[in-house]
Amino acid sequence: AVELGSSLRRRLSEERERADAAEQTVTELRELLATAETEAARQRSNLKRAVSATQRAKQHAANLELNANKFRALNANLERDLDLASKNFAIKKRQLEQAKLDALTHADHQSK
Repeated sequence: AVELGSSLRRRLSEERERADAAEQTVTELRELLATAETEAARQRSNLKRAVSATQRAKQHAANLELNANKFRALNANLERDLDLASKNFAIKKRQLEQAKLDALTHADHQSK
């Protein structure tokens, strides 16, 4: 009976050690899980910020493209206006030269 009692106490001690080791493992695993959850939350937050920044960048790019198209249209209008002004200037210059010739011809006839 003494040997049986001693054997039972040894087994009980071993079982307590295993239970303590299992409890320590569970505690470590809980700590690892908490760390992993914290890291996952941080990564989700970073991802949300990255998605938001990407959306803002896409909108900015679309706005830049829209402005570029507006400037292209404005430039085309300005080039047409410049061409028209150049043609009008050439017409006015020819008219002025003709008026000078007419005045000289008229003055020449007057002097004779």
